[in-house]
Amino acid sequence: MAKMTVLDKEVAWYSRNEADYISLTDMARYRDEERVNYIIQNWMRLRDTISFLGLWERLNNPEFKGIEFDAFMEQSGKNSFTLTPKLWIEKTSAIGLVSRQGRYGGTFAHKDIAFEFASWLSVEFKLYLIKEFQRLKETEQTQLGWDLKRNLAKINYRVHTDAIKEHLIPKVVTPAQAGYVYASEADLLNVALFGMTAAAWRDANPDKTGNMRDYATVAQLVCLSNLENLNALFIKDGIPSAERLSRLNAIAIHPMNFIKTEIPDVVIVEPRVFGDARGYFFEIHNEAAFLKAGIDARFVQDNESMSRYGVVRGLHAQRGEYAQAKLVRAAVGKVLDVAVDARPDSPTYGKWVAVELSEENKRQLFIPRGCLHGFAVLSQLAVFQYKCDNLYNKESEIGAQHDDPALGIDWRIPAEKKIVSERDASLPPFKELTR
Repeated sequence: MAKMTVLDKEVAWYSRNEADYISLTDMARYRDEERVNYIIQNWMRLRDTISFLGLWERLNNPEFKGIEFDAFMEQSGKNSFTLTPKLWIEKTSAIGLVSRQGRYGGTFAHKDIAFEFASWLSVEFKLYLIKEFQRLKETEQTQLGWDLKRNLAKINYRVHTDAIKEHLIPKVVTPAQAGYVYASEADLLNVALFGMTAAAWRDANPDKTGNMRDYATVAQLVCLSNLENLNALFIKDGIPSAERLSRLNAIAIHPMNFIKTEIPDVVIVEPRVFGDARGYFFEIHNEAAFLKAGIDARFVQDNESMSRYGVVRGLHAQRGEYAQAKLVRAAVGKVLDVAVDARPDSPTYGKWVAVELSEENKRQLFIPRGCLHGFAVLSQLAVFQYKCDNLYNKESEIGAQHDDPALGIDWRIPAEKKIVSERDASLPPFKELTR
């Protein structure tokens, strides 16, 4: 049961069989807080209302009982005539109105009928109701779109990695294979995935018709689709054929490595780095790979800081609805990155892990919500970047002393060379966080 706010009134609604139903009971409170049933019955006894309800049912309900409807039409307009939602539903087998019992009970109506009722209550109320309802539905569709894309990515990556586990992909292309000039891009992909060209496959399978892709499994075809997309990008970047083959083969074998720490959901992320005389390339974040590894975080804010040797930042977090998961890395220089489990119900509460992140090792650290985070700069200069799955909120900030003896973190910086902000130096001991 969802709720929306219309002119300071909470209005419940729900979906059933791809149709939306809105609470007339809640809407009636706009007119009279106490006599909601009286308001609804006054609307239902009107001849125009019954005519509208009957027409809606005839258009949408093949089981609608027209004879009973006609009887109600004949009685409408009389001073003694009354009509309740329950009676209307029982007599006509109507589906446009629903009478629900229990805590979240009341009279609900299909949105077409609910908008008509709102118009009778107040034109202003109707317009605000429609506007808010449309906003909520657009938000719902956006979220559904995100979930669909996220789940498809997860399925895609799972099929890809399961294929690897089942040895559907060759381990490494040979130098001879990499140096060979292939007749087509299709053959280059065939070698990256299947380990042979189409001609080699035909020679090895003279009794079979068609080509190797006709005999591929679903898993192999999913992997092939992934490689085709990457190959198109590599061609656009002007990467030579031999290097593209090596890269595609490497990606097919192992796209990204995730290493659990002593706090299991604090995870070290090792990307596959492709380097040559021009420089290097690697993926910082791959949604499908992260989902496969059990990291379900949608990053919405990226931050960067620059610090010199000896700077210690932390320990910081945000609490409540503004809690943040982070993916952090040292783009320049070297840092010691620390995560402390501050979740009271966690089996690793109070434990910490420290991981060296640098521009050389290109490691990243994923820190889940509920963990404190901090880092110390070990190089002359460090540019530190982090992705967050929630926006910054000053009022939700919490923190603990970086040098709390109860934690005993070794920051690998001599005490006399530490540079700590006044704010961080005044943070409370770790044990006071959960008081």
